[in-house]
Amino acid sequence: MSVYFNAASRILKLFAAAFLCASFIFAANRYYEVKVFAETLFSQIQITVFFDKQNGDCGKTVGDIESLGLLNLAEYVPSEQAYSKAVEKNPFLKEVSVPQDANYFASYAVFSPAEIPTDEYLSLTRAAVLQIDGIDEIIFNLSLCGEYVKAANTLSFYKTAALLFAIIMFTFFITQCFLRVLNRGEHSKKIAAKRLALETAAYLISASLGFVVLWGICQFAQYPLLIDETAAFIIIPLAASFGIIFKGGKES
Repeated sequence: MSVYFNAASRILKLFAAAFLCASFIFAANRYYEVKVFAETLFSQIQITVFFDKQNGDCGKTVGDIESLGLLNLAEYVPSEQAYSKAVEKNPFLKEVSVPQDANYFASYAVFSPAEIPTDEYLSLTRAAVLQIDGIDEIIFNLSLCGEYVKAANTLSFYKTAALLFAIIMFTFFITQCFLRVLNRGEHSKKIAAKRLALETAAYLISASLGFVVLWGICQFAQYPLLIDETAAFIIIPLAASFGIIFKGGKES
């Protein structure tokens, strides 16, 4: 009877490894959701620098701004195109403006931040840019920058926590493998190593099936599984390692 109980216990552990892998994948997918959200926010961050109307060489001013290393140029709009650009983005201006209004639009340049747009970075950037001759004003969406910083900090926390967790579990796995091979209950270290290799392979297959089943369910439910292949190939062996880590040192 004990043979059947042992077999049922092994099968249950394999199913547990599959479920554990699926849970890890689903949890890790949250990181990628936040990553996509952060990338979308960053693409929307625009730091616009308006040039003084008396500035006779805006191209040089743009070069001076880029030389600071704080901003990356996305678009430069000379004064003669500024009005048409404004109408393109806000069609209602065409209805409320008069032809002479085009003469009041100054040249401007749109930049993206070269670093995470924290309050300190934005203050430093504003001060540095306004010191350059020929600059009238610099504007940016402070709330949007704040949202991005919050998302970036969340990503950094997830990444650090996941790396620390993976290192700790890898250390436990290596230690357990070492102890299993040296277990006095084994007839030989060679036999112990073979059994360990077979068990590891079984848990890897089980964890992989857990990932495949989760992927199939997400496809059927049309739920976006954003996790990439690299992360999946790290999580699968990580989940499989639990079966070895929490297995007793005594062999049946």
